[in-house]
Amino acid sequence: MKYIMKVNIPVEKGNVALKDPQFGQKMKALLSKLRQKQLILRPCAAKEAPISL
Repeated sequence: MKYIMKVNIPVEKGNVALKDPQFGQKMKALLSKLRQKQLILRPCAAKEAPISL
């Protein structure tokens, strides 16, 4: 099955989450549940697009 997800993360909360040493492991666990074949991360079109992973 193919689907598109749009996720918005507030700047302040996103910055705090990225400082968590287990952020990568948590994100990997979440994405493995989705069983994605391709993942594209990009900044939003808002004025503040702090991080492009």
